[in-house]
This record gives sequence, structure tokens and C-alpha cells, in this order.
Amino acid sequence: MSHAFGPAEPWEEEVLGYGERLPTGSRADVPDPATGGPLIVAGLLTGFGALIPWAHIPSLSLSLTGVGMGLGWAYVFSAALALVAGGFVLARRGTAAAVVALVVGALEFIFSVLTAASIPPDQAALHNLAPTDISIGAGLWLSMAGTALMLVASALALARRNTEPAGR
Repeated sequence: MSHAFGPAEPWEEEVLGYGERLPTGSRADVPDPATGGPLIVAGLLTGFGALIPWAHIPSLSLSLTGVGMGLGWAYVFSAALALVAGGFVLARRGTAAAVVALVVGALEFIFSVLTAASIPPDQAALHNLAPTDISIGAGLWLSMAGTALMLVASALALARRNTEPAGR
């Protein structure tokens, strides 16, 4: 920072203008690489959850997976997307991937909440049972947790982009 009377003194801190950043040595749009690991874990949870039972009907000795019901393929896709986005974020190249993971994570989380609410009445009507006879399986809960983690991790990846200079 310079004064009207000459150059800045060495003990004065540099004041940045609006939109300026301190030099960090990396690109300005790099997401926080520490959030790449949670994105990969989110992908593993979501993908594994899509393959294990989402609903149990004890009276019929029946377990239904998300993929078997036709709903789980969206979760397999979002799991693959979270794995790729996590890899890009770890490699410091994933701003666009983090944005896509944020949008897909939000949509999948809303979809999983609606699915958890609709499985018991839908399956009860299909099998002529009471909705209380159907229980939600661990697969849907894992998929829901995975999409929630994907949402939070991708939001953090974007929120914590180079907000502090390196070395502080």
C-alpha cells in the first residue's frame, strides 16, 4: 500500500480492495481439497445403499432393493458422480464438479425423503397390506445419508474456495 507521501512502510498490512485476494499460489477457483474425501465417502454410501434393501415386508418374507424397485439407478448415478467429483476436488480441479454434486445431492436428498414417505403406502397398496406392515430398510437410510453428505461436502467445497491465503 502506498501513501501520497511515498511507498508503504514495511510494517503496514496490505489492504485489499473489493474482490481482490491475497496471493495464495493457486488458482482462484480451487475448491477446498479437504472436502474431496467426504465426497468420495458420500458416493460409496449412496451407491452401497442403492444395492441393499430399501423396504422389508416381514409377512411376505420380502425385501426390496432400490435398484430392484427401479428407483435405485438414480442413486447409482449420483454415487458415481460423487466419486468423480470427489476425485476432481482432491486434484484441485473440481469447481464445476462440486457445483454439479451440490445440485444432484440436493435433488437426490429431496427424492430420498419423498421416497421414504411413499414406499410404505405404495407397497401396502401393491401387496394388499397395511402401511404399518412395511418397514424402511437400511439401504434407503444409507442412500439418504450419502446424499446429505454429498450436499454438505460439495457446499463446503464451494464455500471454502481460497477464502484464506496459503500459510495462514
